[in-house]
Amino acid sequence: MRDPFGRHARRLRRALRDDLPATEPIEAYARDDTQGDYWVLTGRELIVLGGAPLAPRGRVLLNDAVGAVTPATVGISAHVRSRTGSGAILIGAFRTSNGVTRRLAALLDPGSDEPEPGHDE
Repeated sequence: MRDPFGRHARRLRRALRDDLPATEPIEAYARDDTQGDYWVLTGRELIVLGGAPLAPRGRVLLNDAVGAVTPATVGISAHVRSRTGSGAILIGAFRTSNGVTRRLAALLDPGSDEPEPGHDE
């Protein structure tokens, strides 16, 4: 079966093989434009992968996520942490709106639309 996200998703899936059940699909991912980390959304959590080799730097269950997706000087910034206070504060910057920022914006502030200073990738 062909992966709808291509080789990047396969690389991310390999990096997460010990942390993510094989039955849990990657629903969206985007690369942070400042750190080069990958922000990966599954059906139940946000995982940020970075380093060489790729390894989880932080993760937040979507049910516990609080934060904001906001316009930045250039692009979109995202700040996410767990409502329970456990784990890292995840901070990312993206040149344009993408599947991750749109989904996080809807999750974190369901009453407003995500700002879109650029075009979709």
